[in-house]
Parts: sequence; C-alpha cells; structure tokens
Amino acid sequence: MSNSGLRRGLIYGACSRSATAALAFAVVLAMAVVAPPSARAQTFTLLYSFQGPPLDGMTPQGELIFDKLGNLYGTTWSGGSSANGTVFELDTTGNETTLYSFTGMAGDGAQPVGEIARYAGNIYGITQYGGGTDCNSKGCGTIFELSGGREIVLHSFTDSEGHFPNGGLTLDGSGNLYGATLFGASGTPPPACGGQGCGIVFEVSHGQERVVYNFSGSPDGVGPSGKLVSDGLGNLFGTTAFGGSFNEGAVFELSPNLDGTWTERLLHSFTGKRGGGEPFAGLVRDAKGNLYGTTASGGKLNLGCCGVVFKLKQNPEGTWTELVLHTFGETANDGQFPNGSLVRDRHGNLYGVTNGGGVSDSGVVFEIDADGNEKVLHAFSGPDGANPGAGLTMDASGNLYGTTQGGGAGCAGTGGCGIVFKITP
Repeated sequence: MSNSGLRRGLIYGACSRSATAALAFAVVLAMAVVAPPSARAQTFTLLYSFQGPPLDGMTPQGELIFDKLGNLYGTTWSGGSSANGTVFELDTTGNETTLYSFTGMAGDGAQPVGEIARYAGNIYGITQYGGGTDCNSKGCGTIFELSGGREIVLHSFTDSEGHFPNGGLTLDGSGNLYGATLFGASGTPPPACGGQGCGIVFEVSHGQERVVYNFSGSPDGVGPSGKLVSDGLGNLFGTTAFGGSFNEGAVFELSPNLDGTWTERLLHSFTGKRGGGEPFAGLVRDAKGNLYGTTASGGKLNLGCCGVVFKLKQNPEGTWTELVLHTFGETANDGQFPNGSLVRDRHGNLYGVTNGGGVSDSGVVFEIDADGNEKVLHAFSGPDGANPGAGLTMDASGNLYGTTQGGGAGCAGTGGCGIVFKITP
C-alpha cells in the first residue's frame, strides 16, 4: 500500500496522536508496482491514463460526476502546467481535456480534492492549499468556481476559521453548497486538537461562505473528512475521522434552526475494534433513512487493519444501531483500507473501493449485496491502475466509474499517474 499513513498522519499530528497504518490520502503518489497481474474482470475497461505535467494532470483523488450528455468531470491532485492539480473533462469517446490548471499562486488554489459539483453550467470545488497563507506557506485552501474556463476563488480559508478543506462539495436543491475542513474552528480554543482546531462544516450561498458548525473534539467530532449527504429536508449527515466517545471517529447529523444556526447531534461513536474506526469517507442513505459507510481501520481487533462496511439503522426511539456488513482482510486477496464513499443501486447492493489489498496489494473494487455478501469485482495490478483514492460514480444503467491515484500507461518510470476506469457489475 502506498503512502498510506499520510492522510492519517496529518490529522494525528494535529491531535497529538501517534500514527499507525491507515488509509492512503496520497498527497504525492509515485509508486512502482512489481507484482504479477491480477485476474481481470471481463467487465473492466480502462478509459484513460493520465500523462502528467506539464499538459495533463496526475493523481486523481475525487469522485467523478456526469453531465446530461454523459461526459465525466473530475480533478487531479497534482500535475497540470504548474504541478498544482487540474480540473478535467472526459467525453464519451475517451478524449480528455484539461479545463483548468491550478497555479498555487496568490489568489489561486492548489491541489483540488473531493467531489466537484456542477450547477447552472458552472463547476464548483475545493482545493486543500492555496489562498491565504496564515496556516502555512502553501495556503489554507479555497473554494473555487470554474465558468467558461475561467476560475474564480469564492473563498480563501484562514487558520482560525477553518483550513485544509476535504471531502468535496454537496449541492442542495437551491444551489447552496456544503463542505467541511479537517482543521480549524474559531469556536475551539487551544489546546484542543493540537491547537489547530477540530474542523468545521461550511455553507456557500450566493457565492458567500459562512461557518455553520465548529467541532470541538471528543465527545464531539474531530476532523470531518468525507462528503456530506443531505436527506432532502435540509439535514446534513457526515463523519469525522476522530473524536466521538472513544476518539475513533463518529457519525453526526446537522439540522438547521429557524434562526439560521445549526444543531449537531452525535449519532454513533466508533470503538476502533470490531465495529471499525476512523471513517474517512462520507455516507450514503437509503429510502428508509439508513446510513451506510466505511471505516479505514478496525474490524479485526487490530487498529491497523483493515476496515469495515457498516450500516447505521435508526431505531423507533431515535437512537441508532451499527451493523457491520463486511470486515476486510479476513479472507485471502480481500481488499484493505476502504476509502471513498459507497454507491448503492436500486437493489440495495453497495459498491466501493479499497486503497490496498487484493492480489497485488494495489486495491480492489468490491460489491456488498443486500445480504452482506462481498464480491471483489476487480483487483488492480499497476498497468490497469493502482490504489484508488476516491469512491465510485454510477450511471443510470448501473455502470460504475472511478479513478486510481497511480498505475496506468502514463508517467513512465514512476508507477503511473493514475487512470479513469469503468466497470459493469
């Protein structure tokens, strides 16, 4: 598994915790896979191999989105003309176009992550760096709009307000955007979370950003990491990588109040053991309001391994009960360290990716059926991609699309710059 401790180490350092093995966040990925090729599923198609700088991106890390014509859009964490990441389009014939290359200079973002959003023909997203530099010399991160190839920075984060945005943006029916930052929070006095703040949830409405909730640590949450999900009534659900009653992560709900404030409710605290720990990815809801997600660790009574798929079921009295649907790493060649949000089809099957595991330890695409049975749909081996770092996207026909951070035919001699792939389950 590549650079697997970096994402975890960033948060552990802020919270003064010692790092163990974990989910790859892969700020920089340059790995060479030397292993026999995996048995390929016949439904796997490599759609595009990134070529790297100066003209192309590398290391994609966010979920893909579709437009009405079937074109795919996403971001790469690095590469492009200034090696600070790109926004790209992949059309239905496999042609890739770099829509924007981030410069990392004053007034611009750098290193985009998470799922972007499209609204009224424009693209919206976040960068982890760039913008104001009171956090560090690389900047605290930005929220950007891309319209007609022109980028506008809607907001530059600050050290005290919230910084290092992550997980992408969620769009509601009114065009408002919601997201989170791993660090920062004006309502969190030092030394909470290593003095860097425990993270925030923010809203962007009519181009203006405001903080809707400040996390305060345990037993609250620490480090909101995944994309938020809405129930259609204005409530938001998400995860924090740490915090909660056992400091192994939590699931929370944010509800808007009539006076414009928001109220947080802690729905579940992970223990780091059989129930899993450190949920870096976001959630998915079913029609009954049940929540599904993954944890990057726990499951085998070993905090370093290997993660679980879980379901949170709401009880009649309003409490929530966790059910573990699958524990990774308990069978040969299973995936390890799931990351990225799950997607759910109309039959109740769940699909996702792991950053490691599989026959080449390069990650897998998996399916969990409605009865909790797991099936590995594809195991990556390097030439066909390596170490997926974001969840999957499903089209109307049930086909799955995703990216890997490494592997592919581009960037010879470096282990590959990443790919875009398609799987028909």
